[in-house]
Amino acid sequence: MTADSPLAREILIAALRTGSLFRMGIALHAYADTWAHQDFSADQEEQNSLGRGGLPPVGHLQALGNPDDPRGSWVDPRLKDAFCAVDNAVRCAAAAIRIYRFLRTFRHAGFADESLIVGKLLELWKDRRSRDPLARASDYIVDLEVPPYIPESWAFKAGASPARILGKGRPYPLAGYDGSTWLAQAAAKAESTFGADRGSIESERYSGSLFAQWNEAARNHRGLCLTLFSQRGIA
Repeated sequence: MTADSPLAREILIAALRTGSLFRMGIALHAYADTWAHQDFSADQEEQNSLGRGGLPPVGHLQALGNPDDPRGSWVDPRLKDAFCAVDNAVRCAAAAIRIYRFLRTFRHAGFADESLIVGKLLELWKDRRSRDPLARASDYIVDLEVPPYIPESWAFKAGASPARILGKGRPYPLAGYDGSTWLAQAAAKAESTFGADRGSIESERYSGSLFAQWNEAARNHRGLCLTLFSQRGIA
């Protein structure tokens, strides 16, 4: 994967032109990942190997969650010595600049406050003092004046029932991420009834719901991507 690749930009522009917030969100996530996941492919192949046994070389699996932490720094042994020390804050700031410009252009607005917005993000990401995840989240909420992210709030709005969202009496932790247990948590979530139920909706309430709209957007976005991949001989 290459940061800010022409294909990723084309897909993002196509999503912006639809006017669908769901399509935009999907495309923006993938576009940002071209920085976070750069030099990894999505397949199981040797180029993804960091020389760590026990895990297959699929995507950045052997790097665990290191590439996705904007405050993180890590060593990529596949790269030349001058580039192997990875500073995620720098990568994420580069992604933030491009995303900011795309969104401001979409809104027919200028870039006057770019340095203020991206500078504040970089300042937060560069602060690597040992702090708990709630404190980190508070930095974003207070300093950037953004609402806290609570996954359940969207699910309620979309029409899911409390029983399905909370997973049979087991509350979902609203914040917190321990990178050292990333793989164990991912596996536990995948195999749990709670992981399967979270965010689901009864069939009689599905038609016309936000869940239905999101799924439709995801299908359309996937269709666009497959078409472009086929045209370029990479599918």
